[in-house]
Formats: sequence, structure tokens, C-alpha cells
Amino acid sequence: MEKKVKQSGRRRNVVFLIKSLLFLCIFFLLYSAADSVLRFKNQNGPGEMEEYYDLPSDTVDVLILGSSHAGVNIKTTDLWNNHGIAAYKLWGSMAPVWNSYYDLEEALKYQTPKVVIYDVHGAVLGAEYSSYEHLINNTAGMRLSKTKIDAVNASTPDEDTREAILLGMPVYHSRYAEITEDDFLSFPWNKKNQIQESTNNVTNHTPNTIPDFSNITESSDLSEKEETYLRKMIELCHAKGIALELVAAPYHYPDTEGRRMKRVAEIAGEYGIRFTNFNATYQKYGIDPETDYLDESHFNRYGLAKYARAIAEDVLSAYNLLDRRNDPDHIWNQQQYTLSSPDYRLNEQFVGDGLQRYVDTGEKINEDANSTWSILMKVQPAKAAEEQNLLFLAGEQEKDTFRVMLKGSSVLVYWGNSISLNVTDITADDKLGIVKNGTVLMLYKNGELEDSSDIKTMKSEHDLMIGCQEGNDGTLYGFSEAVILNLEVYHDIAGETQMAAWAPEPVKEPAVKDVLSTDNVDEHRLAKLSEKFIGNGTDAYAETGIRLYEDPDAQFTILSRFEKGITSGDSVYYSCFSEKQPYHGLLVRRVDQKLNIMYGQGIGISEDLPVGDTITLAIQKDGSAYSIWLNGKKILDQDVSISDAYEGGLLLGCEQDENGKLFRFSGVTIDNFEVYDGLMSEDDILSWNPDQLPSPEAEESTSVEYELSQPFSGNGKSSYVDTGVRLYDQPDKNWSVEAVIDRRDTDEGSILSDFAEDPSSYRGLLVRIKNESTLNIITGQTAAEVPLGAAAQTYLVIVKKGDMYSIYVNGTKEAEQQSSCSSYDGTLLVGAERSQAGDPFRFSSVHLRSLHISDDAMSEEDVASGWDVIRNDRTYQKN
Repeated sequence: MEKKVKQSGRRRNVVFLIKSLLFLCIFFLLYSAADSVLRFKNQNGPGEMEEYYDLPSDTVDVLILGSSHAGVNIKTTDLWNNHGIAAYKLWGSMAPVWNSYYDLEEALKYQTPKVVIYDVHGAVLGAEYSSYEHLINNTAGMRLSKTKIDAVNASTPDEDTREAILLGMPVYHSRYAEITEDDFLSFPWNKKNQIQESTNNVTNHTPNTIPDFSNITESSDLSEKEETYLRKMIELCHAKGIALELVAAPYHYPDTEGRRMKRVAEIAGEYGIRFTNFNATYQKYGIDPETDYLDESHFNRYGLAKYARAIAEDVLSAYNLLDRRNDPDHIWNQQQYTLSSPDYRLNEQFVGDGLQRYVDTGEKINEDANSTWSILMKVQPAKAAEEQNLLFLAGEQEKDTFRVMLKGSSVLVYWGNSISLNVTDITADDKLGIVKNGTVLMLYKNGELEDSSDIKTMKSEHDLMIGCQEGNDGTLYGFSEAVILNLEVYHDIAGETQMAAWAPEPVKEPAVKDVLSTDNVDEHRLAKLSEKFIGNGTDAYAETGIRLYEDPDAQFTILSRFEKGITSGDSVYYSCFSEKQPYHGLLVRRVDQKLNIMYGQGIGISEDLPVGDTITLAIQKDGSAYSIWLNGKKILDQDVSISDAYEGGLLLGCEQDENGKLFRFSGVTIDNFEVYDGLMSEDDILSWNPDQLPSPEAEESTSVEYELSQPFSGNGKSSYVDTGVRLYDQPDKNWSVEAVIDRRDTDEGSILSDFAEDPSSYRGLLVRIKNESTLNIITGQTAAEVPLGAAAQTYLVIVKKGDMYSIYVNGTKEAEQQSSCSSYDGTLLVGAERSQAGDPFRFSSVHLRSLHISDDAMSEEDVASGWDVIRNDRTYQKN
């Protein structure tokens, strides 16, 4: 009996043990899953380290360490694409040298780099500890080990904080309100082993100044802690037989940091290693503080390309690094990378008319003579064998140009006066790629290299033009009849696999081809509108294709009906008018409250706008004699005005300047428009009363989803961010704007602006700081004043649902107002406004911690939840 009791007790113990182990396993798995979902994944510290663990062991040849001066400023995709250098960055915002040292110690457990690059900014800050936010970023991504424990101990003196960071969950357990789909992609089976993309590849710029380093003649000591860890880093690399390169990216440094950089140079000299201080040599690579910086410390797209070349040529060229692009086993060759978002994309087919049609891409691809870029396109072969302009970029002299020509089914690429590259037998399905890598020009067809050539450097401040040529004086000529089906421009190199995989979405044909249609019922009618023309004041126009003044003695009759109100932009109803002196042609516009008509050799007539909403206007030209009827009344009878010939076409809603470029886009509405070859009788003119044409189908509104990539600090002079978001392209759509505003004594002026400055119709969104306690906010066409809040940060939410706006400050609804307005095609600016001419102005000195825009109208519950997250954030200052 006793034996059975003992056996039964053992069984119970075994069962209990199994259940306990099973419970612990399940608990561990659930805890690990929750930890994977909730932990920070931002790409300024945690994300880089976590993804580093996913790389195969023989991946990294160059390990880059440091603060954002390394992580943001060194573009590893350029090092790979241009030089085949396999580089990886472990960095964190404001990372001090001890965090970089422990990053190195951890990194060497998994990779064996040939070279380590350390940007010394984190060794010259003079700080003993980082802020809470920064130390989280600089340690959270590490796996739990002695190295992580040492890193956390070095980063904070606070025992409670150390424990929280090591455990992880106490730091980020409250992130549940911020969880997105991406948070569920960090499980062990979701390996991320792609090459790192740049976080700062934008064209926005802030003029910067870099002090003359030759004025720094004395050194200052680093802190004892900084010098200790810098030496530990040098000695660890020496012990492992790894080359260490110290660098400093050029930035607007204070004198104290400049003198400490002198001390870094002295320490480097003790060990016989190099310290490349680009603050003293940045001009060598054409880095321009006026154009190449996003802020005082970080490059924009242009600076990134130049600095990557400086790192490759000045720092890494001394090492016999393999070109890993030739290694088929390297992980970054095995992956089929898709191209990142293009810097420019043709959003509708280009169909040249050989007369005046062209596209200015706005891309200055050769602003740097050693630039790197890729152009991908699909082209319709030409019917004739004459050369047609596809792309053109003017150079320093007329002969120094880059241009791409179409000749039948061949594409010819010129660099200078002669053909450098060519490809034959193209079809509309062929994918063509033109790639410039410094002084090498390459031409691809369907991902295969067809031709390449060494080229001389050429610098050009001109924009890349489509469909015409541009002289150095800005004159446009050589208009083409070419058809370009797709075109994208990248300020990076597109590789063969990327070009072969390029699958551009079909783009629509130009809308101008469908606006006007020839009517064969009446052989004398040249063209008529098939639907209303509605201008937007920025870029919408209709092209008739009719050259009214090609023959100055021709006869024609124009019948039109249009609404006299103008919503935005200029005041041109229609034009076929040469702006070259002497003025000649036809121009119909509104000037103040007058209808102004210019005809013949620049002669004009002005009439008061008729009563009513619409205007019926008939203009008849009989050789050089003009007659005009306004709302059934003849206001001009056979007035003679002899005109020169003019090659430009008849345009609705805009005009051509003297160089042939379209301008004066107008927010006009033209209800009916017909052009006749010859003279109509006065009875027919007066009886003209066509049916109202339908309005064009509304374009699908664009998404407004947007997240500000980093805090914004205005300088009140020139800095701003163009978000690219169009809040009012469709005025009835819903959206929500969330912003956290930092309060500073210097704050003044505009925070956010997507606002039309047209005096006849001010409208849109405008958020400005009125004074230290008040925000002035315009929504639609209605203004409101709301409190700025007493805390150091203000959480502002503006919710638009149809034409109803709700404004919340720190979770409390402060205003609700209804205000409808017409569409506006401008984009949302941070820290500035847009003038009536479309240029940024009224730059402010505001500080914006964050900005998020969503396509949905937030509920009051959503706003309250967002406010809870903000005020519970450790970095939120309550007073």
C-alpha cells in the first residue's frame, strides 16, 4: 500500500512538472510574440541592429558606425550601386561614442568586416549621458547579452531605467495604440536582409554654412568617458586586425566641437590611423552648403550622392575591397530589388505636336558634373526617319548638351555634338534605360547592356526637357512629334535586374486630345468643345491645335460662352497671342471688372462685364478687319489691325510667353467654344445658342496619407517642407491632420499651409501662430482663433468631413465650423505659405515635432486616444 502511494505521488509530481514546463513554454512564446510586436522598430537605432542579425555571415565588408552624421549622411546604396562596396550602418540619433563602441563589439560577433568607418561626431559632444529617448534608440535593438548590459550601464546612471531597458517590455508595453501591420513582420521567419535604403533622399534644402576649419588652431580635450571609449574602439579594431577609418561629415559645427575634432586627430596620430575631416575638404567633392543640406547637419539627395563618392574615393579606395556586384552568392545580388520611387514620373503619355508641346521635368540631372542618374522609358517608334527630340539637357555651351533623339525605330544618345550611344529595332514594348555613372554613359534595352561610352564631365543648371530643345538663353525650339509612353527619372543607378523587372503602369493619353473634337457635320467648323473646360489656375489648359495666325490674312469666326467668375490663377479665357514685341494675335481675358480683348497688332478693347453669370462672345476676323459681339450686342465693327504671322496655337485657360512656354494658367470655366473657318453671317452668330455641355468627369482624388520623416525647425528665412499632399484637389473629401507643435520663444508665423492666395477667392487650410497663446486657423473660407495651450507642446488635430471642420487642441474640441470652397491644386507646406505665383514665401520659425495626415475623418474617440498617447510620452513636456 505504501509503495502504491509513493508511485502515485511520483506520477503527480511528473504531471505537475510537465504542466509547469508546458505553461512556461507557452508563456515564453506568447511573451516573445508580444515583445516582437510591441518593440520599437524605428530606423535610427533599433531597426538597424535587429536587421543586422538577419544578414548571412559573409555580407558586410564595411561597417559604418556613429550618430546620424553617419547613419543619415552615408548612402550605402550609392556605395553598392556605384562601387560594389557591401556596407552596413549601425547608428542612432545623437549616439555617443560608447554606444558606437558596443555596437562594434556586438557586430563583430556576427560579421568580419574588412574596414570599420566611425564618424566622430558622437565623440565630440561633451555629454556624459544621452537623453532617455536617444539611449532607448541606441540600445533597444541589441539582443540580451553581456555586451547589451555593458552598453546600458554605460548609457544611464539610473538603475530603474537600466532594468526597464534590459527587460524591454516596461519601455514599450504601451505602444499597443500605435501598432500597424508592419509591427507583425518582426517574427523569426520574417528575415530582413536587404541593403539599407537612405532615409533622407529628398530634394528639400536649407542653406547652410560650414565654418572655415583652418581657423581652428587649438585642440580641446574630450571628456574622460569619450576619450576612453574612442581608444577602446581603436584598440578593439587593432586586436581584431580590422582597419579603422575615422571621419567627420561636414556640418555647421560650433567652435567647441571643432577644437575637439582637433583632439581626435591627435589621438588618431598616436595610433597611426587616419582621420578624414571633411569639414576641411568638403569643397573637393563639390559639396555646396547652399543647396546640398536638409538642415545644418544632414544632407539632402544632392549632398548624399556627393558624400558617398567622397567616402568611396577618399576613405575606402586604399583598400582592396571586392566588387560584390560580381559575387553571385552575395545576398544583395540574389534579391530582385524593385526600384524605389522615381524622382520624376511622366503621369501621362507625351504626344508631341511638333509645334509647341513639351514637358519641363524640373530635374537638374547634371547639376553636379559627376552626377549619377538613370532614365527609364518606353517609346513609340516614329513613322518617319527624321530625327525627333525625346529628351534634351542644355550644357555650358550649345555644343555641350545631352540629348536623346528618335529616328524611326532607333534611339540615339548624344553627349556633346556626336552620337555616343544607339540602339536599333525598338518597339513600343521595349524597356530602355539610360544610365550615367560619373564619367560612364550606358544604354540598356530590356535589362541588357546595348552600348556604353566614356564621357567627359558636363555641368548644366538647365532642367531636363521632354519633346523640345532649350538653348542656353532659355529659348525653346525643335519641337517634336515623338510619343513617349512611359518615362521615369532616378538619381540613382538602376541595375540590369532592376531594369529587366521594371513594369511601369500604363499611363493615360494626354487629356488635351479628347477636349476638342472635329465635327464633320459642318465642313466649315474646325473644332468645338465636347465638354466644358474648367481650369484650375495652375496647370490645366486645352489645346485646339489651330494656328489662327499662321496665315495673317485668314478668315475665322469664334463663338464662345464662358462664366465670368475666375476661381484661381490668372485671368486668361483663351489666347493665340505672341508676347514678343510687337504684340500680335488674339487674347481674351478679364482685367479687374472689364472684359479685355487684344486683337491684330496688339490693339485692345475693354468692356464692362455684362450682368449675369455668363458671357457670350463672338469674334470674327476678315483678313485684317475684326468684328466682335458681346452678349448679342455688336461692340466692334470691321476695325482694321494688320498682324504679323504667329506659329503658336489657340489655347483655352492659359497663354504662351515669348519663349513658347505656357503660363498665366487661369481658373476659368468655358461652357461652349467653337471655331469656324470663314465668316458666319450676323444672323447665325446672334442665333447661336448651343446646349449646355457636360462637365468633365471629376478626377479621382489623391491620397493624403503622410508622415513627417523628422521634426521640422524653421529658420524664418528659407527652410520649409513641401509634403506633396493635395488637401483640396477634390474639395469635398475627408481627411485628418495631427500635429505636435513645440513651443519656443522664437515661434511666429505659418505652421501649415495649403492655401490659395488668390484675392478673389482665398481658400484652403492655413494654420498660423498669432501670438504666444493663440492659433489663427483658416479652414475652407472661414477663420477661427483657438488657444495654443499652456504646455510646452500642443497636440493639434483638424478633422475635415465634407465641408465640416472640427478643430481640437490637446484633446478638446475648440471650434466647429462649416465652410465650402472650390478646389485648389496646391500642396501642403510646413513652415511657409505659397504665393499667388506658386512660390514658397512667408517662411516662419516654427517648430513641429510631428505631423501625420490621414485619409479618414477621425472621431472624437480617436482624437482622445491620440491625446492620451502624446501626454503619456516620456518626451512630452507638460510645462
